[in-house]
Amino acid sequence: MALVLEIKSLSKTYGDYRALGPIDLNLETGQTSILLGSSGSGKSTLLRAILGLIKTDEGSILFNGAAVAEWSPPTRAMRIGYVPQGGSLFPHMTSAANASVVARAIGWDKAKIKKRFDEILPVFSFDESLLRRRPHQLSGGQRQRVALMRAAFTDPELLLLDEPLGALDPLVRASLQEELKEIFSRLRKTVIFVTHDIGEAAYLGDQIVLMHEGRVVQHGSFNDLRERPACEFVTRFMNAQRLFAREAK
Repeated sequence: MALVLEIKSLSKTYGDYRALGPIDLNLETGQTSILLGSSGSGKSTLLRAILGLIKTDEGSILFNGAAVAEWSPPTRAMRIGYVPQGGSLFPHMTSAANASVVARAIGWDKAKIKKRFDEILPVFSFDESLLRRRPHQLSGGQRQRVALMRAAFTDPELLLLDEPLGALDPLVRASLQEELKEIFSRLRKTVIFVTHDIGEAAYLGDQIVLMHEGRVVQHGSFNDLRERPACEFVTRFMNAQRLFAREAK
């Protein structure tokens, strides 16, 4: 597989608090990489740094050899799709307007947007009749599908998902996990998925990046972390959630 994302000596501090780093990490095309760790471990901060929402103190992020920091906002919107925690849909917009908001912002015309809806609705199992509804008229799972469609709408090369299923009840969450696994396979995108749920990580991830106190403590498969822990923290983290972990597939 070709290297797609290179994170080199990345660090970020807020006063005396080191939120990230230093981090060195390489991710490959077509894989789902899980950023796993407890609250405050730096997962969401790293995701926002990749997206360019925060400016890091040191280091670089290269996407297919190009520095992400040098991309214009339209280029970033085209090449990276993002689902923030909670989805962050606009309450006054319909589902259709929410899903296509990035595409409209970068100048897609109505015909191109209609064609993309025809392509993407079946992928996300979203009924066309729901496109006229606003977020408060949708279920939690439907709202999350709209947020996911928005991230994938411009056909970006990289998808960043920040705990997209965290606010859902367990049954809906389990159902969407199954759908996401199929969606990731069909889209063939490079995905970075933040979670603190080890079972979710094992089920969805091709590789897992375990973070602690702003640093990567181990990077590998679920079985690597379970059977070949790199340090005591990895063992403690895995054991703490062992009752909830699913078998890696």
